[in-house]
Amino acid sequence: MPRRKAKKATRRAKRYVLLGALLLIISPFVPNIYFGFTWRGGFPSLTGGIEFWISIIGVMALVMGVLVLVGYLVSERSLSLVLVVLGGIIGLILGVLGISSMLPGLPFGPAAALIGGLLAMVGALMQ
Repeated sequence: MPRRKAKKATRRAKRYVLLGALLLIISPFVPNIYFGFTWRGGFPSLTGGIEFWISIIGVMALVMGVLVLVGYLVSERSLSLVLVVLGGIIGLILGVLGISSMLPGLPFGPAAALIGGLLAMVGALMQ
């Protein structure tokens, strides 16, 4: 592969890793919309609201985002790859767990963690 193409591919992979780390870091602070039906006085009513994903799983996604970011900033290639892959896989699992726990609503925070984990993994595989 010519040098120019290799440099461009490495730059693109680093962009994916950085974007994945940032999505994992901000995922607990993204609002989630939930809704449900209740019965009041014999009539159905739609209820709902906004909640944030700041729970133990959300905080763990934040920590995995910081781990991926540290892997992005470390200059040694093998350690960087291990940190990014580890943070990406765990962030991906946490995103799936968060989405499954908030499924009746619109879980934007866990979806951000899921996409962040995927982007970190894709960036690690491209390097």
